[in-house]
Amino acid sequence: MNPFKIYTKDVRFTFFRKKEESHLNGEITFLDNRIIVNDKIFSIDALSGIKFSCFDDYVGKIDTVNGKISKGVNNSIGIYSKNGEKNIYYFQLDHRYQIRDIREQLIQYHLSGKLDFMHLIAILGMEDYNAIENFKKTLASYGK
Repeated sequence: MNPFKIYTKDVRFTFFRKKEESHLNGEITFLDNRIIVNDKIFSIDALSGIKFSCFDDYVGKIDTVNGKISKGVNNSIGIYSKNGEKNIYYFQLDHRYQIRDIREQLIQYHLSGKLDFMHLIAILGMEDYNAIENFKKTLASYGK
């Protein structure tokens, strides 16, 4: 697979475009108000939604079904534009919970109405009721 890098401040992931016929090299940058893929800018305001279909596959993870060690490349993000355009990017995580390095951007995407709350807490690994309730209170004061 060809590398596709993600940058957010000092955080770097390896990303790639997954298609049978071709691969696209480049960079993806997650910022609070936009996502940039190479020269393509996705303004958060112009998006209908963002969804991570998988975000917990990482290099060295053992597949409990077949016992194989993962290369961490089964993660994906869908970027959905209000005009109906759908862009899917597949990416590799080098270690467990690496996706949480973009926590602040994920929160901004949720506050902008582009990332579902249940999806956000799943990515952040929140399962405890009290932790979720405290997080909701934190979100209410975010950005003030």
